[in-house]
Amino acid sequence: MVTSSNTTSEQQAELNESKELKTVFEKIPLRPKDKRKRERNDQPEDIEGFLGPWGGYIDEEKVSRPNEVRFSKIIFFIFVFLSIAYNNGIISNCV
Repeated sequence: MVTSSNTTSEQQAELNESKELKTVFEKIPLRPKDKRKRERNDQPEDIEGFLGPWGGYIDEEKVSRPNEVRFSKIIFFIFVFLSIAYNNGIISNCV
C-alpha cells in the first residue's frame, strides 16, 4: 500500500499525467471572459488620468440605477412592506 508520504517522483508524475494538471509554466487556453480588453493608462506620472489596476473594461457599462424591471420590483416590495406594516399597526401615519 502506497501512502502519499511514500510516493516517488515517478508515481507523482504518473498521477499528474492522469489528472492532466498544469504547472505554472505551462500555458492554459484563455476563457472568453479573459479576452476582454481593459482601459489602459499605466503612466503614474499622469496624476489625473492614471488608472493602474483599477481601470475598467472597454465594453463595461457602469450603471448607478436599476433598469425599469428591477425598479418596478423594488417599488412593489416597498409598497407591500409598507401596507403590511400599516395593517399591523407598526406605522400609524402613512402618506
